[in-house]
Parts: sequence; structure tokens; C-alpha cells
Amino acid sequence: MTQVPVRNRLPIGANRDLVFALERILLDLAQRIDEAGYRNIPKFVSNSTPTLENLGRVQEISAGITLPANVFSPIGVEGHVFNVFNNTGGALTLTQGSGLTLRLGGTATTGSRTIAAYGMVWCWYLSTTVCIVGGHVT
Repeated sequence: MTQVPVRNRLPIGANRDLVFALERILLDLAQRIDEAGYRNIPKFVSNSTPTLENLGRVQEISAGITLPANVFSPIGVEGHVFNVFNNTGGALTLTQGSGLTLRLGGTATTGSRTIAAYGMVWCWYLSTTVCIVGGHVT
């Protein structure tokens, strides 16, 4: 069965520009999901603050980064994960951003964390203001 695009099923006078924009967003998200796949996790190199584009990917860093509050709030936040890989021979800092509680998984410890040399860390957002981290981090 051939799928008819939503824009072709709209009543006359409907806001087609909005529908076009939403279709582009959904197609982009579908492409990102396909990129991540089930067999690999794409990486990108950046020492900047994580953004929506980081979801499902590994951010390779060579300097410390800050985890912000409200970074994923435009799409809802519960359960969003991204990963960080320290590609240096020394420890780097994962800084707790303003308005964020950065909690070390399995503990009551909060605050900025240290990523071990060549360490991999996952960051899971419980809410817009709480992020749980684990992996090669203290």
C-alpha cells in the first residue's frame, strides 16, 4: 500500500507550511535513528556542550565539557542518553551545569565528575534538571 503524505490529505486552507516543517523534523529523526542502528553507535568529535544532536551517539572529547540543564526539553527529556569518550591520556572534568543535578549512578553523590583517561561515560537524563552518569567516572 502506498503511503499518502499527510500534506496531501489536509483539508483546503489547513496550515500546510506547519505540516511540511513537521514532516521534515520527523524524517530527520527517523534518519538519526537509522544512523544509530542496532549494531553500532556513531561518534562525533566535539568539546562543546551536548545538544539534541548528541542523542544516541558518542561524543569524543579532548577537553572537559559542561552538562547543561534543559538541553533536551524541546522533545521531552525522560530517558534520553548520550555517551562521552575521553580520548586523552589524562582525566577530564564533566562539569555540572547551572540548574542541573549531576548524580553519580548508584550513589547519593552529586556535582561535577572526573572522567578517567580513555574513559567512557553514559549520561542519562532523568528529567530536565537531573542527569545520572556512570562508567569510567568518579
